[in-house]
Amino acid sequence: MVRLEDPLSKITRLFPPGGMIEEKEEPWEAARREAVEETGHEVEVIRESEKLYRYDFVWAGRSFDCSTYFYSARLIRLVSTDIDDAVFHRGAEWIPKSEIASALDFHDIIQRAVLEKL
Repeated sequence: MVRLEDPLSKITRLFPPGGMIEEKEEPWEAARREAVEETGHEVEVIRESEKLYRYDFVWAGRSFDCSTYFYSARLIRLVSTDIDDAVFHRGAEWIPKSEIASALDFHDIIQRAVLEKL
């Protein structure tokens, strides 16, 4: 999981790694790249697990209409412990499966999507 601090509210929460899909990049490739960029861990994305969710999300005082692909993945290896991703990035951490539901209880769709991928 990635700890992110909302730049306006200053509330810090855990999120699965994620971000924008770059030009000529498939969603699963973006998921793999974002995992390395945000956590320092290389993963094997299980493409067959793909599920697209659409939801509203508030960040920095603005509401966004998000379309997000969620995947299951397998850890391959640690690539780097030096994460320099964004000014609101506060680190990556492993959390026990038993704590994921409560860590994501601020957003029911993100919570459901992550729990379905475990």
